[in-house]
Amino acid sequence: MTRKFIIYGLIDPRDGQLRYVGKSCSGMKRPTSHWLEKRQLDRKDRCHSWVKNVLVSGHVPEIEIFQECNSKEELPDLEVFWISYFKMICCNLTNMTRGGEGGHGENSEITRRKISTALIGRPLSSSHKAILSSRKFGNKNAKGSVRSQEQRELISLRNGHRVKCLNDGLTFCSEVKTAFHYSISRTSLKRVLNGELDEWKNLRFSYV
Repeated sequence: MTRKFIIYGLIDPRDGQLRYVGKSCSGMKRPTSHWLEKRQLDRKDRCHSWVKNVLVSGHVPEIEIFQECNSKEELPDLEVFWISYFKMICCNLTNMTRGGEGGHGENSEITRRKISTALIGRPLSSSHKAILSSRKFGNKNAKGSVRSQEQRELISLRNGHRVKCLNDGLTFCSEVKTAFHYSISRTSLKRVLNGELDEWKNLRFSYV
């Protein structure tokens, strides 16, 4: 079955970095239009400046599909969600807006919870894992190096530090997904997890 309504990412093949997140009502036609259609390539925004730089180097961007849906009406909220997610984990996106243009794009609390619930337990693709593991920030020296947010997240996942909400019993594979699901900041979540606060917005959490 042809995948028509998708949320996709464009990845720089030279370093594995995710640089753009978009939505498509036409399957893979929209992602490839960034470099196959002249009217797109002639645009002078950050995304297409990056695309042209990739092409000049003799490469083409790689495409990763993050989510499929059943209708175009679902796409605006999903696009906002994925852009917010990757910006939260410090991906250097070329997106100039929060996404959702051409639709309501509210990304309401109800929608956020619906999307997040659908993603609970969903395995990451190899490309998605590569996006997370390839991010490098801070001091690159062997001594006193600073771990990136993604590296800390991956370490947490490897160590089995899943997060459980004690109110409803739901368990999440990361702090990021937990914070998105309950529409709270990761900082507030960590304060509860670290014992600095008993609860936040009447929600209690623990590592499992």
